[in-house]
Amino acid sequence: MKKAWVSRLANPLILAGLTLALALLAGLQYRWIGELSEAEKARLERSLERSARRFRAHFNRRLEQLAAGLAPDMSGLSSETYLQATASRLAASAGGTDLRVARAWMRRYEPGEGSEMYLWTPGAGNWEAVQETDPGAPQALVQPFRGFGRRGFGGRSTGWSFLAEGPYLALPLVHLSREGPRVRPDLLALMFVELDAEAIRDGLFPALFAEAFGEIDELRYQAVVVEQAQPPRIVYSSDAEARVADFSRADVHLPLLWSRDELQARGGPERPRGPGPRPGTGGPGFGPGLPPGGPNEPDRAAPGEANVSPGPGPDWVFLARHRSGSLDAVVGRLRRRNLVISGGIMALLICGMAAVLVSTRRAQRLAEMQMEFVAGVSHNLRTPLAVIRSAGDNLAEGVVAADDQVREYGRLIRSEGRRLSGMVEQTLQFAAVQAGKRQYRIEAIATADLVRRAVDEIMPTIEEAGFSLELDLPDNLPAVDVDVSAASHALQNLIGNAVKYGGDARWVGVSARQSGGDVEVTVRDRGPGVDPQELPRIFEPFFRGRRASEQQIKGSGLGLALARSDAEGFGGKLTVESAEGRGAAFTLLLPGAKDDPRT
Repeated sequence: MKKAWVSRLANPLILAGLTLALALLAGLQYRWIGELSEAEKARLERSLERSARRFRAHFNRRLEQLAAGLAPDMSGLSSETYLQATASRLAASAGGTDLRVARAWMRRYEPGEGSEMYLWTPGAGNWEAVQETDPGAPQALVQPFRGFGRRGFGGRSTGWSFLAEGPYLALPLVHLSREGPRVRPDLLALMFVELDAEAIRDGLFPALFAEAFGEIDELRYQAVVVEQAQPPRIVYSSDAEARVADFSRADVHLPLLWSRDELQARGGPERPRGPGPRPGTGGPGFGPGLPPGGPNEPDRAAPGEANVSPGPGPDWVFLARHRSGSLDAVVGRLRRRNLVISGGIMALLICGMAAVLVSTRRAQRLAEMQMEFVAGVSHNLRTPLAVIRSAGDNLAEGVVAADDQVREYGRLIRSEGRRLSGMVEQTLQFAAVQAGKRQYRIEAIATADLVRRAVDEIMPTIEEAGFSLELDLPDNLPAVDVDVSAASHALQNLIGNAVKYGGDARWVGVSARQSGGDVEVTVRDRGPGVDPQELPRIFEPFFRGRRASEQQIKGSGLGLALARSDAEGFGGKLTVESAEGRGAAFTLLLPGAKDDPRT
């Protein structure tokens, strides 16, 4: 008793322990997936940031190389010679493929005499004087300048600025003169070099993007260079279908021009930049360019002691994102996919655990039923064997000598032998079904012949039990395709079951009717019926209802299970209808014959 109690308690405890362990593993897995997703996001962000900064650095170096190539060494040059020097350098750069010079403007400053404006075009090949009010001149070059203090540029002027609205490369031409221990920078001219925007868009930027993003292009990134004007305008896009609105939540937002700190970190000369970040731009005004101020403002600085910077203008900003959305969305999808996969694995584990527990429970229940079956069969075998042995002993010892008594004993031995044979046959059939060795040979037979054959074989049992049989077989019933032996045994099991549970009415009805192309054979009784709670289980092997146990009705619990198995084996079907107190009706569906022997 104690062992059974412990066994019943073990399964719920094991289930609770496994459930707790799975819940703990699920929580840890969720946390680990989150950490892995964050690490993957950080890795992707670092990779994208490196590529974006590589793009930016390559662009700025190209501008720096162009500025260095255009600005001549001003030491020892006169006002005429530096015009010729810059013109020849511009002509050499006009044939470039990606940073091509379209034209250039120069504003020369003469101490005490004001300034002059010049224009250079590739066709002219030299500087031509123009009016300062020329409508084609850059506004940043024409407008008045603020004064500024002394700042040195070295012997060659490389204090360049990039103006996005041209685009222009602004170069101050400065001459250094020494006054005692001090070096004085004198601004001689300010040159605005207009670059070919199409060459930058169609040649330089695509090449820089391929060079900077080539190693991570398999991740399908999308990048644009946007001019932060009103409204914003795309200067370059790696995808022809990209829009500015697509980059509202870009993964990288980087001013395209170097900042002052970045220039100093590179170890170059200090280049004062233009106006600081404007609200909403996130970057410097014009990149690493000209400092604020202008020439010849007595209240700010002496004539010639100047660097210059254009007024405020739009910036170029580099934006990049993943084609399918932001990195947050990409990593989020990756995380959800991992969670779904891990959740599926967890679900499979839970289902497997539940299946094992259910199978264990079913195996335990089946073992208990088998033990009950063995006990029931042993008891049922012992009873007819005892009767047969007793009758045999009486006959052998001459206790029974009268003819009528001998015949009575013979009928008793025959009845018990038949009962014993039926029990052995049922047990062998069940073993064959369980082992999957039961084979069916389908053949056509007249329905009436099949039913009468089954009734004739079980008729002695019906008569011995004192039951009456009502047989209803219409003349026009079609033939059926069945295993004759299996169908006959199924009907005998149903009739025998009706005799066992028919009650005091002692009546069994067997009727048949055509249902489409098939035939339904119904076996009825007028007994107490089947308990509604037991109805779903009456076809289970070894199952015996409460009434059978209480009334000690002989049986093994295999008859109905074998009947359904046989019905399904030859393509039929077995169903039951019962109302408690009004008997039961079992209907065996027999598939109609394809070739009716009557035709």
